[in-house]
Amino acid sequence: MSLRLPKIAQQLLAVGLLAVALALATLLVVVPTYDGLLSLQSQIEQQRLVLGHALLPRDDDSERLEIDRIAGAEQTGRLTLTGESDAIRMANLQSMVGGIATAAGVQLRSTRNLTPREQGDVRLVGVQLQFTATIAQVQTMLVAIEAQRPYLLIDGLQITALQDFARAGTGATADSDSGAPASLDTRLDVMGAAARQKG
Repeated sequence: MSLRLPKIAQQLLAVGLLAVALALATLLVVVPTYDGLLSLQSQIEQQRLVLGHALLPRDDDSERLEIDRIAGAEQTGRLTLTGESDAIRMANLQSMVGGIATAAGVQLRSTRNLTPREQGDVRLVGVQLQFTATIAQVQTMLVAIEAQRPYLLIDGLQITALQDFARAGTGATADSDSGAPASLDTRLDVMGAAARQKG
């Protein structure tokens, strides 16, 4: 003999069983998932704090000082000659102007280092070039020096007309006998800025 429950009791029992099933599902699935999400959120917040502290500038922070040094070196590298000492900077400067002379078809007769000097907040090192060239070659070199990076400065220029040029007259640009371009004896002082060592 089977026990028959009234219809309302059956409905209440079904609702109760459904509630128990939902409670079990919540305990077995939703709660662990929610706890996992809370744990992840906590880890993310901790990592944000660590990263934030790492990025905060501090006066004694050696990493920040190193970043500043690298950024400063990159900026000054566009403006100043490279090298750890004046001798190395002058050698680099001689190499640069030697390349400019070669490109202009000029053979340098001599080069010598100039005494470094301070001009305001800038330390300048330089070289003096002596060569014989046509006026077109001198112009080509001057334009190339002005366009050079890091910036170079023409500190002095002395041009002496050779005998053939003097005989040709002030308006002539060629030797009157051969038709070749007239030659100029040229002395050129070129300076470049040197990065100051931070002490």
